Amino acid sequence: TRPAQESGQGMFKDMQTETFWARMDFRKAVLLLGLTVAVAFWAYGRGGTGGFLSQGKEVNGALHDIIRDSRTGFPMEEARRLAEVIVDESRNYNIDPLFTAALIKTESGFRRGARSEKGALGLMQIRLSTGKGIAEELRLGWDGEKTLLNPYNNVKMGLYYLSMLFERYDKDAKAALAAYNLGPTELDERLSGGLAMPRVFAERVFANYTEFKERVNQRP
Repeated sequence: TRPAQESGQGMFKDMQTETFWARMDFRKAVLLLGLTVAVAFWAYGRGGTGGFLSQGKEVNGALHDIIRDSRTGFPMEEARRLAEVIVDESRNYNIDPLFTAALIKTESGFRRGARSEKGALGLMQIRLSTGKGIAEELRLGWDGEKTLLNPYNNVKMGLYYLSMLFERYDKDAKAALAAYNLGPTELDERLSGGLAMPRVFAERVFANYTEFKERVNQRP
């Protein structure tokens, strides 16, 4: 069961793509982002992502086990490579790889072919309209659904997008995760209309994150 899709909500819902990309100057923001993302998660009050605390062979091994135990059909070598991509791409943004894995589990359960009712695709549930813009920014070849269903590209694109949301919401982890789930346009409309910040999705992500950290700590 994919918690993020229980109410038919996909990632990047109703996103005004051109306006969003115009607001973001990622190349300038990334210099500061790496120093602040871990602090933002700590401020969330759930122990944070720990920055680079979860690293090394233990984390790679734990991620491989997590992917394998999800029973989503990744052959051993592909699971190993996916674990390496998660670690390497997470480090680019100073995000704990285990947090990235927790987000993937919440969004897709590690199913590479996952599709939401709203058209979000792949491990980190990216919609075509948003994926095309991200692919251009990252200079990835764009081949529509095929690009998003490539698990390695999907992780690269999802982490890039998450880092942009941290910048957009001033390093507020709760807001960034809510926007990741609902889409920034819908979240902004909810908040401007006086509704409370959604919490359920973020709580699920952090619950998975706590579980994964415990798995690392229990490894021999």
